Amino acid sequence: MTFAGRRVRILCDADFALSMCEQIFGDIPVTDAAPAHATFRISAPDDVPQLECDGKVLYSGTLSGDLANHLVGETIYHLCDVCDSGLVFHAAALHGHGITVALPANSGSGKTTLTGWLLTQGFAYLTDELVHIPTGTQTLVPFTRPLNFKTPSFDLIKNEFGVDARSEECLHGSWASLVPHRQLGEPFRYHTPELTHVVYPKYSADAEPHLTPVTPARSGLSLMETLVNARNLEGHGFGEVSRLTRKLDAFQVGYSSFDQAAELLLPALGIKSAG
Repeated sequence: MTFAGRRVRILCDADFALSMCEQIFGDIPVTDAAPAHATFRISAPDDVPQLECDGKVLYSGTLSGDLANHLVGETIYHLCDVCDSGLVFHAAALHGHGITVALPANSGSGKTTLTGWLLTQGFAYLTDELVHIPTGTQTLVPFTRPLNFKTPSFDLIKNEFGVDARSEECLHGSWASLVPHRQLGEPFRYHTPELTHVVYPKYSADAEPHLTPVTPARSGLSLMETLVNARNLEGHGFGEVSRLTRKLDAFQVGYSSFDQAAELLLPALGIKSAG
């Protein structure tokens, strides 16, 4: 599996492993890359699913979602640990209505749930986890995987978005479930559009709704907080981040409901609500 010019190898030694990897990574195109610098193995000794990396057991248990989430997390770590070809952000991303939006955020901000809702508003899915901006460009290269909904929000998205939780394509775990983006949005097409907007989301059940334009300087500081490969870049990537933010429109949005998100965010992006 390759991303941002880096590669890891995944060996599938169990019947379920190949279909699981296809579910998780099947939308990431295979490209030329350096030799793999980490090798994962999925097996089932004594009929118990197991994930290893370079001989070390990372997970052993019966929950497909937990194994899948360990695999995604470790894969991302090994890809980003050596990536120096551009900026890699912990961010969701969508394309539609003539714009491309990144949602950089730390865990717990609600970015995946907001991503799912934006898919119902005419956007096309790119990722809910990781984006790569090659040096000197605005090109957004997504790490496309199923949406990763934390367990507390899963009941919400089942009801709000019509997700079929019983689908064999949903990988359920003890703390999160991976849900195919095809259940929520338009037919998928992998592409690498030009990034135009950055939205910093903050969901809270008691949030005071607000939308605030963010200056390039402040946006740069916020992006640095989600830059996962800074140590590999010249100047820790600060110069590249500053260059990028001067070319983008940026907003911070706080909300406690999708109605508030529709009222605040969609007009700022120049979009009419799909209802």
